[in-house]
Amino acid sequence: MLDWITHVVEAAHIAGVNVLGVQECWNMPFFMCTREKYPWIEFAEDYENGPSAVLFKELAQKYNMVIVNHILERDAVKGTIHNTSVLINNYGKI
Repeated sequence: MLDWITHVVEAAHIAGVNVLGVQECWNMPFFMCTREKYPWIEFAEDYENGPSAVLFKELAQKYNMVIVNHILERDAVKGTIHNTSVLINNYGKI
């Protein structure tokens, strides 16, 4: 999925996109009303240092693009899972 979304962001850049919002929970199979149960919570990640965040920070800076990343967030400190939107500016900062 990370390889695929990299191509999507690159295509958006070529098309002149300045702000890109990805689909909610784009990096996992469609689910509805899971109540944060297995296996879906296995897709949860840290909003700052998870795989998609690291990638999007790099791509946002590379392409001077604002990216809104919708993920299932894992809060390791609280032990909770949240449906989260992460805004990454064109400097690659959250």
